Amino acid sequence: MKLRTSQIYLSIILFLFTSNVIATPPLLQKKINLEINNETVADVLKKIEQLTSVRFIYMAGLFDTERAITYSFNNMSLGSALEKLVLSKDVLLYIVDDKIIFYKKTDPPPGNNGISYSIAKLEDTPSKSQQIRKQNVYYDTIQVVVYERIPDVVKDTITIYKYDTIRVNNPSRTSKDVDKINADNRFTIFTNFGFMQQIISENNLSDEYFLLKESESKKGNFYTLGIKLNILNKKAFSLETGVLTQNRSWEASYDSEQILYDYSKIIGYTEKIEYKMEWVVEYFHKPYQPGYPDWHDDIDSMWRFDTTKIITKIPIFAKDTLNSKYSGKNQLQFIQIPLHINLHKPIGNRFIFNASLGISLDLLIASKGNSIKNTQRLTSLNTIYKDYGFSTQADVGIAYKITPKQSISLGLTGAISLSNLLEKTYIANKRQFCYGINLSYSILLNH
Repeated sequence: MKLRTSQIYLSIILFLFTSNVIATPPLLQKKINLEINNETVADVLKKIEQLTSVRFIYMAGLFDTERAITYSFNNMSLGSALEKLVLSKDVLLYIVDDKIIFYKKTDPPPGNNGISYSIAKLEDTPSKSQQIRKQNVYYDTIQVVVYERIPDVVKDTITIYKYDTIRVNNPSRTSKDVDKINADNRFTIFTNFGFMQQIISENNLSDEYFLLKESESKKGNFYTLGIKLNILNKKAFSLETGVLTQNRSWEASYDSEQILYDYSKIIGYTEKIEYKMEWVVEYFHKPYQPGYPDWHDDIDSMWRFDTTKIITKIPIFAKDTLNSKYSGKNQLQFIQIPLHINLHKPIGNRFIFNASLGISLDLLIASKGNSIKNTQRLTSLNTIYKDYGFSTQADVGIAYKITPKQSISLGLTGAISLSNLLEKTYIANKRQFCYGINLSYSILLNH
């Protein structure tokens, strides 16, 4: 009786062990329908992730991910599809929740709460293990982040997490694969659009010969289109440069009246009358009077008040009046070369916070319209504005990762001129402040 009881217990243990290792997990029974035409294994795995919401985690070089295949997965289970993609009996699966971690047959499983499974139906499929694991580098194809495989131990001062928690650790800098993954160089196509505010400081132009009635809108519009490249990526920071074109426009209206005189023609005179008043002192000798001593003063003086009338004739010259009017849209077009410092911080699995700040070289390539600033006649904008200038720009926004290599971003942008836009011959000081919306599309160059 005792023998039969022990046999029953042994059978139950063997059944539980084999069912945990050999039975096909429900995750691998998901059906997929996918047409593949000459695509790499890595790209196919990403497409399967999008179809099934299953996340694959594997070590670089574990199996051939660059092999190109052409195949039709018609209502095929995920397990069968992986068997055709991996083509290696040395690779096992570790399944926990909706994640599948590929690992070597000779290594222990990367966790304790999941299920180990062999897509090649090997008899020696390893089971769960509490053994200490060697340090290896993994990365997640969705998050494009690095996982670090470390010993499963608990010390007094530190708790080492297992892969069951899918905790992201700092990558080891001794691995070339980690360096390659962290070099997050991006190529970005973007556009900015919004409003432009003008800051104008100038002298008063009105005098007795010149009268200017002016209306120049201090608010206009701008739009920008260009490309940027993120380089020298260091952790959360990178250097950003590129080439872009920017168009600024605003409404202007001028009405000037200038008086012109012909000094060769006198058509009359005007009189200018002035009165000059002053005190006058006259000295004279007194007549000699007998009996006075010789030393007696014989000089006397007399005071009087004189008024003089002065009449001046002023010629009246022939004159004419010249009117100048202008109403239209003024436009400036620049080529800008920015140099920015960019901050990018992941928010969850799909979102990234982006912020950048820097300066830009603005090269004036075209201008349209007229101005009457600091002159007595209409002047084309290309003679007023400098050929180049400097501005500072700041951007902030949120990016959404469409795929591991592609993302779109929406945010706010602002820029202000650092230098005067006008030539030195013009006393006016003009700067422009732009603010608006930034929309961009980014491609990860190396993944």
